[in-house]
Amino acid sequence: MLHLIHLALLLVSFATARRIHPANNTAWCIHALAVRPVSGTQLGVEPCSGSFRQEWNFFGSSSILQLKNMNLCAAPSAERNGARVYLRHCPENRHEWGAITWHPDGGLRLSYANTNFCLDNENGRLGLHNPVQIWNCYEGDVQNWGFTGVNGLLPDWQP
Repeated sequence: MLHLIHLALLLVSFATARRIHPANNTAWCIHALAVRPVSGTQLGVEPCSGSFRQEWNFFGSSSILQLKNMNLCAAPSAERNGARVYLRHCPENRHEWGAITWHPDGGLRLSYANTNFCLDNENGRLGLHNPVQIWNCYEGDVQNWGFTGVNGLLPDWQP
């Protein structure tokens, strides 16, 4: 029951910007890999720097991952294993990613639309420009994500 309460608080609090990071390492963030992000900019894992290119808005339990203050959202290039994730213009209905669920290891998992694909840190590497992709959902650490408030503090709902 406590997990359901935390998940409900998580969904309500996503209106403000968050950084997305591997659940076991808050020093690395999902980052738009361009100085001036545009539609087609690839996403990767980079050291957290406080850049606006690492600030994401979420909307609801079935939501989009929107770059803060921009009409650019994260989406895979295709619905297949290994498809890289890029920015594109946000869909009007604001629904792109499926449910945000608890990962078995305690973090969160982001599934894409109505598929069995999840946001995945390619090969689990933490290095400059390591791509973010989608892959079949499973219990691996590379699909275990955390969220940090832009002010650097963990939100109350984060386990």
